[in-house]
Amino acid sequence: MTKIYQSNTFLFVRRDAISSLSSSRRLAERPTSRNAQRTSGEVVFSSQLNTAMVKRKKPRNKQRQGLFELVEIEPVSSLRKHIEAIEHVPWRRQVKVQLKAGSRCRRPYLMGRLSGQSIGMIDWETGQGGTEFHTNGTTLKGEYNVPTTGRYYIEIIIIYCTPPLDYYDKASIHDKCVENQQFSRITALNASINVAYPNILHYGYWETPRVSTPLYTRWQPSGCRPPNDISDRCIEKTSLRRFMQYRFRWSEAHASRGVFPRGIPKVKMLQDWSDHADSCAMSDARKCHVCTVGASHSRRLYRFLEGVEGMPEVGYFEVKYPDDVDKELIVRMTEKCGTIVLGLSQWSAYTPEKRYSPYQFAQQYDDMLSLFEKYNAAKARIVVRSVHRISMGDIMLHCPVWELRTPTIMERYNVLLREICANRRKKGHDVEFLDTDFITLPMWDSSRDWNHVMEKVQKVEAQYVAAALELDYS
Repeated sequence: MTKIYQSNTFLFVRRDAISSLSSSRRLAERPTSRNAQRTSGEVVFSSQLNTAMVKRKKPRNKQRQGLFELVEIEPVSSLRKHIEAIEHVPWRRQVKVQLKAGSRCRRPYLMGRLSGQSIGMIDWETGQGGTEFHTNGTTLKGEYNVPTTGRYYIEIIIIYCTPPLDYYDKASIHDKCVENQQFSRITALNASINVAYPNILHYGYWETPRVSTPLYTRWQPSGCRPPNDISDRCIEKTSLRRFMQYRFRWSEAHASRGVFPRGIPKVKMLQDWSDHADSCAMSDARKCHVCTVGASHSRRLYRFLEGVEGMPEVGYFEVKYPDDVDKELIVRMTEKCGTIVLGLSQWSAYTPEKRYSPYQFAQQYDDMLSLFEKYNAAKARIVVRSVHRISMGDIMLHCPVWELRTPTIMERYNVLLREICANRRKKGHDVEFLDTDFITLPMWDSSRDWNHVMEKVQKVEAQYVAAALELDYS
């Protein structure tokens, strides 16, 4: 007899009974209201992370083994015949993708996102605990965090469907094409899960008072550049309307724990973010309170920091590649700027003549930071900003490969930068890593021009940079 456990928001089925049920059958009943009953649990504050977390009430030992919720699989997905099941384990806040033995994707590279009252990314685990290889196939595991309970749409897409990428080898990465996005979604249209164990890991999140549509991945099909982008075929995939329902909400944790002593600053929205003719970095007589270093992404951040109310002089240095930084430039930057925010990355994965694998890029960045250590006589504060992911435009999706700024490659850039900064700090070097992923990653595909962070996302990032670095605004 099939054993089923009923809760007030789920129907759970034991793992040993799954074979007797249809894989297309929904095992979760929709709650009667959009807000499911909240989990009772004490809210605690972590002094180390300054974040609010909710203690999970785990099911009893006799019940929790094998409890899960099936997620519907997209019938026209390119991976449909190779997926055994997609499971949601509520009390772990975990999603599992089980592939059949002999799947053409031995280790696919996935992106997953929950959308509903808020947005939450699925963080796919790496290493032995994240991917299980066994005779019956492969299981990939990821975890999510969202601040509220309720029903959430879930979307999982394939970025690459290849054996593990060789992040050392530049030529190997150039041979890997992105999966056809027309058939990349492995979760069914309007697939959803019930979230019963909310958790806030960061200083804020994107929320909406009313869920109007699932936040499906935005991408640019071939032939959808102006003026042809007004066709129904293009609008469905490229429209920005799906993102307009969301706004950023700062968590109450930062206020109650005094994380940002000066509070969250106000930022004026700018019409022209590209102009930097008045940067204090270009004047011999003016001293900059903070400078951003990089190309257009850093220039955009510079312009939005200029819009922070009460912010002193802000400067910008245009540098495209880490190996373009030399002694002369470092001396000028450190003497000119009190705080230096480094944001070099996009060009290293973009231009054909100087595309770098993640490890090549990381080595160049590490060498650049060594130069800062050597020639920073003025003791300027050195901060490395996390890497922005950008929307998948038609150039990124082209095969053979035209550019490498895919979410997977840029995430690897980010991981390595974080490790470099952590290792340097262990050795006593004064360099910081500023992670803005909790702001930019949930809206990663909202780039209006397929290259830069959406304006309202950039505004929030500028607020966080100013507040987290305790810059002297008032």
